[in-house]
Amino acid sequence: MDMTARPEVTLWPNGDRKSDFHWTGASITDNQLRALSLGAYVGRTCSHAVDTVWRECTRHGGEGTTAQQAAADLRKSWSVEDAVELRRTVGRLLDGMHSPLYEVVFPLAEPLGIAKRDGKAMDSPLTLEEHRRFIAVRARLVGEDPGRAIEAHEAIYRLIAMKLLGRLGAVSLPPHVRAWDLARVPVVARMGFTAGLIDEGEAWQLMGAALRSAQAEYPDWETFADGLLTGRAFWLAMSDVTEVEAEDTRVAAELHYLLEADTSPWRRVSLQP
Repeated sequence: MDMTARPEVTLWPNGDRKSDFHWTGASITDNQLRALSLGAYVGRTCSHAVDTVWRECTRHGGEGTTAQQAAADLRKSWSVEDAVELRRTVGRLLDGMHSPLYEVVFPLAEPLGIAKRDGKAMDSPLTLEEHRRFIAVRARLVGEDPGRAIEAHEAIYRLIAMKLLGRLGAVSLPPHVRAWDLARVPVVARMGFTAGLIDEGEAWQLMGAALRSAQAEYPDWETFADGLLTGRAFWLAMSDVTEVEAEDTRVAAELHYLLEADTSPWRRVSLQP
């Protein structure tokens, strides 16, 4: 099979609603498909079309029209009520909503996590308690929340020490998780368009900005997937580390399917042109 060709379009390729991606056959460019595909990790489970901006979830029931459901999702998950807040949210994702904090504490948390994982002791000044004190002082000096900075350090430490990311195996975690921030831009932009907060042209502009950032940071979908998986795990671990393992298994399976399935948009276009 020619992996560069678009699939012959049926609403559900191969007739299997549980395992395939939803293609409509819309006429879009490869770059537009790349931009949409940054957020494709949620597409198969929610049955969103992978080749249109319109976001309609046919897998799950809900009250109201599709537009009303999209607006409700924006309010519930993002506290977005209007176009101004939507643009601000996308701007925060493009600037880095979670990765900047991860990048600050990662160099400190990684050696501690590896030592704990491998059963090695860490001597002063590389103890967990000393790291916490240093992080708290640094956060205060730069006007950040010390508690949140310590939580971020603890999250990365536990992800490594407890070997919670099975897909990455013994490989070290990536030094940043910008993929997790960038992958959510198409999700928010598509909901905003579907809810009527922005027009399709603006949605494409927002997603195009995310694509350019992703292409500057990642050589391929595989490394993008690692950043996305790690970022989501970091986000979860900041609030409840007990959720990480099950979610890692679920999301890793979706990412694996994106990398391997014939009908996946990641098999139709590479991340880089």
